[in-house]
This record gives sequence, C-alpha cells and structure tokens, in this order.
Amino acid sequence: MSRRIFITLSAVILVLSGCTPVEQSPVDEEGLSSSPSVSSSSSSIAPASFRTYTNTTLGFSMDLPETVYEYGARETEPLVALEDPSGKTVYITAQYYYADENSSSPSDRREKTLEYLRAQDWPPAWELSIENVEDEEELTALLRREYGSGCSTGEKNETAQQGVYDVSIDTHAESLDDLAFENCPVNYAVFIRYVPAQKKVFYLTLGQDVSFIADDMGSEVYDVRMLESFRVLGETTGIPYINTFTDPAAGVRFTVPEDVTMRMRYGWQEDSGLVLRY
Repeated sequence: MSRRIFITLSAVILVLSGCTPVEQSPVDEEGLSSSPSVSSSSSSIAPASFRTYTNTTLGFSMDLPETVYEYGARETEPLVALEDPSGKTVYITAQYYYADENSSSPSDRREKTLEYLRAQDWPPAWELSIENVEDEEELTALLRREYGSGCSTGEKNETAQQGVYDVSIDTHAESLDDLAFENCPVNYAVFIRYVPAQKKVFYLTLGQDVSFIADDMGSEVYDVRMLESFRVLGETTGIPYINTFTDPAAGVRFTVPEDVTMRMRYGWQEDSGLVLRY
C-alpha cells in the first residue's frame, strides 16, 4: 500500500540553535503524527503575560504574549498584530527591528510597518491569511495556488471547536525524494483551519522553526499555546440560533436552535424537549 506525506501543524517545532530543546513526536512514513511538547527550563524568567487578540472584522481570536524575544532587535519587544487594509491578512510580529542588523544603536531602531513586512521575502512574522471558499474544491484550488500545483486537501479533522476543521496538505509524495514532491514542495509546518458553515479558511505558514520565544536562551516557547488558543468567531456549525426564550419573572433569557422544542414545567416534572429547573 502506498504511503503519502501529509503536512500539517504537527510539523512544528524544530530546535533553535542554543535554545532549550523541544521534544518532538516520532515521525513515521505517513508524516508527523502528534503535536510536540515543549520541555520546561529551570530559568527564573517570569511566566509570560498573555492577552486575547480579537479581530471581529476577520472573525477570529488568539492569545498573544505581551512580549517576545526579537532576533533582529536582539532584545525583548512588544508583540503586535498588524492588519492589512485588504482585510485578508494579519501579521503577528515583534514591534521593532534594527535597520542595521549589526547595530544596537537606538538610532537604528525602527518600528515594523506593513510596508516593511510585505517587502520581506520571508516576513519576520506570522502572516495569517483569510479567504472565502465555497466548498472543498475551492479549498484545494487555494492550496494549489499557495503551496504548489501538485498539492491537494489532505486529512480534515474537526477541532475542539465544533464546525472548525484542521486541514492537512497531501503532497502525493511517498518520500521527500519523490518527483511528486517537486509539484508540492511543502516540507514545513502549516496551520489551516477550514469553516464550511462560514465558507472560510484561515491559513498560516509556520516554517521549520519556532517563531516566538521568551528570551535568547529559548527558555519558553509560545507558538503552541498561541495556535491552540485560536478560535473562529461567529456561528461555525451551520445551526441557526434564532428562537429566544424569556421569563422576566425568573430573569431568564437565552436562545436555542430552531429545531429544539421548549416546554416549561415549573417544579421537577419531567417531559420531552427542554426542561428548565429554577
């Protein structure tokens, strides 16, 4: 039986040179099997402070650390999210860099802008993109446009958030030496979330290394927590929540799916449908 390489978030994370090792799950011929765990360090650095970044325009939220270590600036910098006016991309990146990579002079310190990030061949940031797709056929077309003409939609597994699917890329290659790999050269981690009810896909190229760490020793890696916190806003299951029940006397008001039958029984009498007790 032939085996193919599937590329997904599980490909994170490689070891940063000079950083605390990152434990990785074993790799088999099917690809990378399970998410890695980050080994803890005895460093005395204080735990990171996280905030929830919410983008109601693009429809997602994610927990972000307040600060990260920036290689270019060689110091800890605030982490910011910059939204492209196109309404299809958000850059998540350290706020500053040095114009002269060999300098640490304040006069060479610059704030990152959208223009700066767009000009980089490999932006020093997470570039999270959002596209509308009608169906899985359009999803596959998107993957081929972004990652290679030989790519296809691979495994699709529902996440902890109902109606939101983690999607892998099928390279159609049995090994990295396979000729099929030339048409889908994805040997790095990707993050893809598909929401059929919203006809929307969120995708992010993660690369072959971790992106956000606490200090130059890599005593704490933030990538996994950030990605695991990702949530799609709005209705994701396709069930319209349109019926509203209100009981002013009891101070109760809530909405339920239209196909739920509601019957009020004051006390503890059981009946079919929805029973409220208070």
